[in-house]
Amino acid sequence: ALERLGLMERTIVAVTADHGEEFFEHGGLTHRNTLHDEVLRVPLILHRPGGIGAGTRVTHQISIHDVAPTLLELAGLAPFEVAWGRSLVPILGDALAPAPTEIAVGELVAANTGFHFCSLRHLDWKLIIDFKSGTHRVYDLRRDPGEQRPLAESDYPMPPDAFEQLYRDTARRMQELASRLPRPDERDTPRIPAVTRDQLRSLGYLR
Repeated sequence: ALERLGLMERTIVAVTADHGEEFFEHGGLTHRNTLHDEVLRVPLILHRPGGIGAGTRVTHQISIHDVAPTLLELAGLAPFEVAWGRSLVPILGDALAPAPTEIAVGELVAANTGFHFCSLRHLDWKLIIDFKSGTHRVYDLRRDPGEQRPLAESDYPMPPDAFEQLYRDTARRMQELASRLPRPDERDTPRIPAVTRDQLRSLGYLR
């Protein structure tokens, strides 16, 4: 359709998703139950005029937070004043470029179940914190990519208090960035019909 309309040579296309789906890898179905990789890992496919290099695959760990800054730079627009992610443009087509995101952050707050999880994902390991139960698990992603065998504390890649400090530092940074975001005015929020509110509530998106 873009080619037919004569827009292909001035259009950037990004294909991605907000989450994956769980098919009983960890006992559940669909999503909003865990922060394991089957839910967190999603595709990101980019096309831009002039090409990025057909078949180019970026092997760095990146985050969905990086998508908007990347699209802005590809379009030649100014970056966000406040953003968690970074542009991926420096690593497109350059597998040796420094990774823009060392730790990918995930969070799940499900109103209908009371679930509240946070995950910090490194290329080598992953920490999942379960605030509802007050527990946490660490996985070795190199040896256990399916996240089936939580590590004993004695096998953690760093001391437990270092994980705690990393989480505190990450949460603090997220809160600081959130505090700098512009607050939407009432006129920026459209009225949601009652039937739509009921549907959202039944799916757990509203309390």
